[in-house]
Amino acid sequence: MVLSKKQKWGIGIGLGLLSIGALYVRGLIKRIQNFGVSLNNVKVKTFNKEKLNFDVILNYKNNSELTINLVSQKYDVYINDVYVTTMTNDNENVLKAKAISPLQFSVNLNLPEIDSKIRTSYAKMILEPKNVPVKFVMKFKARVGFLRLPYTYILNTNLKEILSWYIPIFK
Repeated sequence: MVLSKKQKWGIGIGLGLLSIGALYVRGLIKRIQNFGVSLNNVKVKTFNKEKLNFDVILNYKNNSELTINLVSQKYDVYINDVYVTTMTNDNENVLKAKAISPLQFSVNLNLPEIDSKIRTSYAKMILEPKNVPVKFVMKFKARVGFLRLPYTYILNTNLKEILSWYIPIFK
């Protein structure tokens, strides 16, 4: 099939507009990924031999000039590089441009189940908490205008850092 000159121009213009749109979205993704996350606080609600429930409060520093609406957050938690649990937060959070915003999520852990997964003893966790790595893989979906853009961030810390908010001897 032979295309007419008009059809070729139409295809060329369409591909050009598609390329410009892709570059615009790529630029938005780069701008929303200009951020930093740090641990602000941990509030332990329940800690006994059966369960550990705590809230994690993060400082999200939005370095871009865009105000971002986080429409969903998913946090995968790893202890000793073993997957432990996933938490989600579907409440929309507004991250103001060039500002620090708090993000909070709750962690609910069944300790006997985790004990069988993480291959370490409670004694090691309590006596050497700095040697117990904790990793949060954060998967965000941001809304900028009518676009929903996904991005990921990994926060590596250790049990000592988390427990130091709750148990003063770990500071």
